[in-house]
Amino acid sequence: PAGGRWIVTGAARGIGRALAVQLHASGHHVVAIDRDAPGLTALVQECPETMAVPADLSTEGGRTLFGTVIDDGPLAGVVNCAGIGVRGDVHEVPDAAQARLLAVNILALAEASARALRRMTEQTSGGTLVNVASSAALQPLPGMAAYAASKAFVLSFSEAAAQELEDSRIRVITICPGGTDTGFQAASGVRRVDGERLMSAAEVAALTLSAIRRDRSATLLVGGRTKAMALMARVLPRRQLVRVWGKLMRTMR
Repeated sequence: PAGGRWIVTGAARGIGRALAVQLHASGHHVVAIDRDAPGLTALVQECPETMAVPADLSTEGGRTLFGTVIDDGPLAGVVNCAGIGVRGDVHEVPDAAQARLLAVNILALAEASARALRRMTEQTSGGTLVNVASSAALQPLPGMAAYAASKAFVLSFSEAAAQELEDSRIRVITICPGGTDTGFQAASGVRRVDGERLMSAAEVAALTLSAIRRDRSATLLVGGRTKAMALMARVLPRRQLVRVWGKLMRTMR
């Protein structure tokens, strides 16, 4: 129902921003979390009454603040959309960059998920947890090993939680979008392919909102490319699958 409090991370841009806008338009009270304070200011200008919380989830202080926001009143839902990527072979990626990626993509998401689910179990209304993974979760990606592994964690972790809560009033939705036009590629050092058709953040957000409204736990593979990748992961032997993606990453990304 409209009017509930939704917390969205990564809300200053991309899919997180698009979902914050659509939740606001649907009548929800949105709490937007991001390290990009100017981006949050722009979001609030577009969506009045949105509460902006600048926080860097790669830091302990940022994660602590996120937890405080979760506990600050009744909770309709949490969207863990914040995520970062780093391009480069494992031995080339700086330790600090990898640590930051793992802190945001895994640690912040896992801590917030557990805290939100504990709160939702105390509410008679339950609640909805949305964790944004990626098509990268479906196979290892040479050249982006830590990123793909972090998203595989999100997928496995979220689906397990959904099963644990099957008989409750809590829904856990996992989103695996394919290539989306969010600026992620540029920030992560990933090349764009000439003529490549990327989904818009608004498209992915709309499909996510539809999944939320269906009021049941689910894993959503968003985009034809993601579904093709899921098929490849089922059909190809593991070693061959990794070899194929190694070649693709070298030649295309």
